[in-house]
Amino acid sequence: MLHVLDVHTREALAIVIDRRIDADALVACLEHLASVHGAPDYIRMDNGPELTANAVRDWCRFNGATTSYIEPGSPWQNPFIEPATKLIGALGPTDRPGVSL
Repeated sequence: MLHVLDVHTREALAIVIDRRIDADALVACLEHLASVHGAPDYIRMDNGPELTANAVRDWCRFNGATTSYIEPGSPWQNPFIEPATKLIGALGPTDRPGVSL
């Protein structure tokens, strides 16, 4: 699951639910969001391999966004994502938009 939140407005810009989200899917999501909202000044993310991939680094460099990584085991460094993850996880499969079994 991929969450993209605006840290200033706390608006959920994107929620991607898939079995596997790789760097290309992340870049596609970022491209879409940049076309709608403009490129961000920075992106805060954890150290997952799909988030530290060269494709994501290149996208950030080409769009002028800097990166800020969350230390492993430190969810308090990104306090808006953790509650959102718990809320979405608490919803049943039929309550999630775009998900069917």
